[in-house]
Amino acid sequence: MRPCNARFLRALAAIVVACFLALPIVAGGQQYHLELMPGPPGERDPIPADGSTWHELHPTFCTDRVQTGYEDNGDGIISECDYIWLDDVRFHIDWVGPTYHMVDIGGEPPIPEGAAEPEDPLPGEDPTGEPWHWVYPPEIFCNVENVEGWEDNGDGILNPCDVVTIGGREWHIVEVNLNIEGHPEDSPVQQSTWSKVKAFFKNVF
Repeated sequence: MRPCNARFLRALAAIVVACFLALPIVAGGQQYHLELMPGPPGERDPIPADGSTWHELHPTFCTDRVQTGYEDNGDGIISECDYIWLDDVRFHIDWVGPTYHMVDIGGEPPIPEGAAEPEDPLPGEDPTGEPWHWVYPPEIFCNVENVEGWEDNGDGILNPCDVVTIGGREWHIVEVNLNIEGHPEDSPVQQSTWSKVKAFFKNVF
């Protein structure tokens, strides 16, 4: 083999490995959005008890899942990098924050009600300027809009009965729930990906 060909193949191998490592560790890269039912979250949420019900917002809206196990990362609260079992399926928690359920009070809205989660939540604080990610209804899922204003109900905390302005319309917050984003663990996908990398190197070298 000529030296230039060997260098080319090594460079190609490095690119292929990088591509494989960049693949999501779950089939299809599916991420789930779920909220704990019922009740508002606190600033430092305790770990929910097994048997708790989680309401799926995405990908299958309105599906209820039962918590069957929990593995804490050591901080004693529900947080990123914990693991939760839902219907005996192990999920890695990627994000924790609130879900704000709202109704449009601007009159004849195109969407009368919706739910959104902040991209970088600061629970209980002034949300003005924060980007919020819509999780309901399905037709606007994943749209991101900034909060343009906040009208507090008088208690100094962002919670039910407050009004936020999004998209030039006023939204009345009717409920706040604890939300998690996560993905199911899928070890076979990780193993098959690594097997493909090893097989590629074997064929090249």
